[in-house]
Amino acid sequence: MSGNNRERKTLSDKKIRQLALKRYNIELASIQNEQVKTQIKVLKYLKELNGSSLRQLSRVTGFTVNRIFIYLWGQVLHKFTKYSTQGTHFIFLDN
Repeated sequence: MSGNNRERKTLSDKKIRQLALKRYNIELASIQNEQVKTQIKVLKYLKELNGSSLRQLSRVTGFTVNRIFIYLWGQVLHKFTKYSTQGTHFIFLDN
């Protein structure tokens, strides 16, 4: 990988589910039934994995991207009038 030609390796949904099950013994399809502290701990772990994205975590957990954002960064995403994503990072733009 060099310069602007960086490739981002992504994890499959199946692999993310397997990692959560192995580390926390939690099926991501039922994570919404867990305590909030546990939900946050699992989401933080999964987000720190190289190759996972907020949209992907939303897909495998059933949480909205906004809910995951609140859990991970303690902010409400919809307060901002415009936002865009690049990779796994949110960039907030002023009006």
